[in-house]
Amino acid sequence: IDAYAEESKYFQPGNYIVFKDKYDKVRMHTILKTAGDVEIQVTTEDIGLDLLNSYIGPWDFRMHEIKLKSAMETALFNTGWEFIIHDCVVSDRILVNEARSVYYTGTDTVLKRLESMCASFNIEMEFEVVFDNHLVSKKVVHVRDTVSKKRAPVRRYMSNIDIVGLSASKSIETLYTAVEPSNGEINIEKIEYDDGDFFTVRGEKVLYARTANKT
Repeated sequence: IDAYAEESKYFQPGNYIVFKDKYDKVRMHTILKTAGDVEIQVTTEDIGLDLLNSYIGPWDFRMHEIKLKSAMETALFNTGWEFIIHDCVVSDRILVNEARSVYYTGTDTVLKRLESMCASFNIEMEFEVVFDNHLVSKKVVHVRDTVSKKRAPVRRYMSNIDIVGLSASKSIETLYTAVEPSNGEINIEKIEYDDGDFFTVRGEKVLYARTANKT
């Protein structure tokens, strides 16, 4: 950014950069720091990741189920984010009424807890920033059965382990360079696999993706 341009005065730490990505989604980044005299270099962070700065303690709902609506209210309490649970587009599920017995140990960031909830409730989430002129009016987490309109994944198996089941963590990010299975019953350390895209390294717990690493 030209330091002498009139708009350069707005590029200050704590301000935001707003733009539409190639999918026509509104993105909002927080300016973390700037450097330079003639040309200003700006370091930003995706606003969706501000949930990394909020933490939530253990949950133990093994004795009685917790509804998805209550779980979202608890997870997003005092974060500045609200949520909308949408009707299903590819099934007869009524998400707002669904409940699960969940047990999360330790303290997680809110973002990590939302990821765990996606796996527990078999849902997906996406973030939206809503503006009123130049001001952020609200930040919304959309909860859906599936973000895409059609769910028809191609199944891939590695030593009888479903790769889609391992990698579909329902995260807010759309690109994964590698995935480490979180299910304690799955161990891929001893498996050697390579289909030209997904591959493993013997002795490692990670499933890598060549295409994602080239992006």
